[in-house]
Amino acid sequence: MNRKENASWLFLPQEEETFDDLLLHGMKLLQSRSGYRFSLDSVLLAMWVALDNVNTAAELGTGNGVIALLLAARKPSLFLEGVEIQETLFNQAQRNIQNNRLTEQIRIIQGDIVQIENLLPKNAYDLVYSNPPFFRSGEGVLNPLPEKAIARHELLVTLPDVLKAAQYLVKPGGKLALILRAERLSEWIGYLNESKFSLSRLRFVHPRPGQPAVLFLAEAVKRSKASLKIESPLWIYQENGKYSEEILAWYGMQENE
Repeated sequence: MNRKENASWLFLPQEEETFDDLLLHGMKLLQSRSGYRFSLDSVLLAMWVALDNVNTAAELGTGNGVIALLLAARKPSLFLEGVEIQETLFNQAQRNIQNNRLTEQIRIIQGDIVQIENLLPKNAYDLVYSNPPFFRSGEGVLNPLPEKAIARHELLVTLPDVLKAAQYLVKPGGKLALILRAERLSEWIGYLNESKFSLSRLRFVHPRPGQPAVLFLAEAVKRSKASLKIESPLWIYQENGKYSEEILAWYGMQENE
């Protein structure tokens, strides 16, 4: 079904929500007006993660479901499951999945990834991915809105929690992918060195050419000594302030559009 031809949405935004166009396959996204809203880091992870030979995937912390929607658009044969602890975001993700007619491709569970063994099967996924909280507990300015604070700070889940859950979920030879602040790269590598994963792909994200990296995208393989591939930098913006040609190409757009 071409979603662009179907304007009959099952759920319209509630009073404190907006209804936004994802600019891909006619998909729309319900999200909070003042609470958690997806940002570019979700799009970066969704468009960067490799899906070759990936038939099953699990997401740790689905938020409103935006990454799962984008991955479903990239690979319609992919089956995705996810876990989200916040009830408001879980309910929003459920409505987004139904709105975009993806209930047979995406399944979200409300729960705590610290208790992952009670939620999803062991060694069952080709890929686990996550856009975890960027800031450690006590680091940075804590947003007064709990929905935003939990999504951006390690109040309920930490990086070691994400890694432990991934070790449980990923098949041997499967992959774990995430996006995180560049300052936490050495911390992440340290955790990987104590785990069953080996870092296999790494890409730094820069605001503009000539500026330091602010984020990194990383992929690790379970129970494999894969050689590390450091990819070319990803620029978010060009010197003229417009999105980079790579990001525009994701949406089938040209610079002059």
